Amino acid sequence: MLKKTAKRKSWKKHAKSDDMEVTENTYASMKHSINASKKGGYVFCYNAPVLIVVANRKDYGNNIADCACAIENMMVAANALDLLCK
Repeated sequence: MLKKTAKRKSWKKHAKSDDMEVTENTYASMKHSINASKKGGYVFCYNAPVLIVVANRKDYGNNIADCACAIENMMVAANALDLLCK
């Protein structure tokens, strides 16, 4: 589980990769990220001040495309608002 520290230093200290289970249904890229995080030195959220999780029903046939569209719309809106990565 991720918890944000009061000082906004990093999610890294509270990101529990040990809690994440790798199964045969886990996407290959996600397996790599989880395993790299368990070894240490890998921060999947890049110390971002905000973590947005986009999810959908697992059994829904269009779940990946719907999530991709939602993420794209957020990126388009962020660009329109001139939000920059610093």
